[in-house]
Amino acid sequence: MPDCINESELNDLMRNIIINFSGITRCNERWMSAHKYTRSHAIIIFTLWDKTDGCTQNEICKISGVSKQQVSAVLKEFEDKKFITRVKDADDERRNKILLTDLGREMTIKVNDEFFRFFKYLMHEFSDKEKKEILNYLIKLDDAYNKALEERGY
Repeated sequence: MPDCINESELNDLMRNIIINFSGITRCNERWMSAHKYTRSHAIIIFTLWDKTDGCTQNEICKISGVSKQQVSAVLKEFEDKKFITRVKDADDERRNKILLTDLGREMTIKVNDEFFRFFKYLMHEFSDKEKKEILNYLIKLDDAYNKALEERGY
C-alpha cells in the first residue's frame, strides 16, 4: 500500500473493509445460528463478560446498543438456560445487577473461542511482526471508536 492515499482510494478501501468484516460477522452468525444464538446474544453476553461486577438491564442497553425489548428477551432466555443470575444492586435495591453464572461463562468462552479461531485463521498468512502491527492498529481503532461514541453520547 502506498504511503499516501487519496480520499477516493481511502473510501474504496474502507468500503471493502466494511464488506469483508460483514462477511466475517456472517460466518460467526452462521455458527451462532447453528447454536440458536443471534448477534444480540453475542453482544449481550460479551457485555456481561466485560462487566465482572454485573450491570443493570439499562446499562446493557446503553453499552450494547441493543433495544430494551431485545435485551429483555435475551436475558429471559439466558436466565432460563441458567447463563445469568440477577442479584439486588447494593447501591439501589430497586434494581437488579445481572451476572454471568459459571455456565454463562462457559458459553461465553465457547462463543469467543469460535470468533478467535476464525480470526486466527484470517491471520495465519501474516508474519508475527505484521500481526503485532495489525493488532496495535485494531486497538487504536477500537480506542478511537469508543472515544467517538463517548463524545457523541452513545
